Amino acid sequence: MRAVEVMSSPVVTVGGDLTTKQVARMLVENDITAAPVVDENGLLVGIVSEADLIRGEIQPDARTHLTYLTDPTIPPSEGVAEVMTRDVITVPASADAADIAALMLKAGIKSVPVVEDNIPVGMVSRRDLLSTLARDDESIAAEVTARLTDYSDGPSPWSVSVADGVVTLTGDTTIDEFRVARLLAGTVTGVRRVHPGPARPLRRGDHPRSASDAHPERNGSGWSGARDPRDQRERPRVRLASAVMFVGELERSVSFYRELLALEVTARDNTAALLVSPDGFQLYLRSMRIGAYHPLGNIGIQYVIWTADGEEDLRRCEQVLRAQSGSVTRQTVDGYTVVEGRGPDGVPVVVTYPGPDELPRHRIRQRIYEW
Repeated sequence: MRAVEVMSSPVVTVGGDLTTKQVARMLVENDITAAPVVDENGLLVGIVSEADLIRGEIQPDARTHLTYLTDPTIPPSEGVAEVMTRDVITVPASADAADIAALMLKAGIKSVPVVEDNIPVGMVSRRDLLSTLARDDESIAAEVTARLTDYSDGPSPWSVSVADGVVTLTGDTTIDEFRVARLLAGTVTGVRRVHPGPARPLRRGDHPRSASDAHPERNGSGWSGARDPRDQRERPRVRLASAVMFVGELERSVSFYRELLALEVTARDNTAALLVSPDGFQLYLRSMRIGAYHPLGNIGIQYVIWTADGEEDLRRCEQVLRAQSGSVTRQTVDGYTVVEGRGPDGVPVVVTYPGPDELPRHRIRQRIYEW
């Protein structure tokens, strides 16, 4: 869910010339806990909350205190500009509702203005987020089904059930298809989690050997379950299937990685895109502000090393990188060639041939320590 899907709009704003009593009345009449303060051009200059208005403004009752708790010679605040918070935490309309919830809890605030070009277009409060959890399961199931049907060429292969906001998708499909379906279902307001149903999505290239094989029992560790004792084949090894990358400009990054890696765009909205390779690898691109920090600081995946299909494909990748950036290097180490460059956001892009499946690596390149 995004902010635009859960925010209260149109937003109730106040001018800095209003009195604290006038603003207090507005908050009560509109049943809100805070309001953005705007200037004559509608630009955000602050925010005023219930806490700002009552701080030091309630006169102590002399019957309960031996001395004054406040200095009676200090006049009460008159204008909202005197009590408002000027350093305002805001979010864009494309912000993830989960990120907003975490932000509220961390900052200890009850509402956040949603802005476009510093103009408030909505407010997301804890009550707004709570209302998504209160949405009835029937309407959630109907919207999830509609989105999956719209995405499918024909009738949706999924059976959708919802209990307490937890969506269960059941269908004999591939794991890659389940991942796409889970992504779509997760965008529906009120969805807390998306789980697979009893029918195990088939791995790419798998075919059910029998009815019992097509619907194995599930355990907590994933898609395993009861197996025929005669089936002595090893379980598939875990492999890298998807990568998530934060980018500055979505359009430019989609064009670059689509050309470089020969990917197809299978899903897209204003802030994110899903690109998939012919063999099922998925690259999620999520648009963030220019220069956004890695959510874990310096910890986490720093870049991904790709493998070309052959020498000709490696040369094609090198040409794409050189068209993007002039700082491209090509080096042969231990029998394999490495082409290094930079993506649209300055992120390192490394393409090699042959890949480690054809020519295993036996030492760590010094270059790993230099990025």
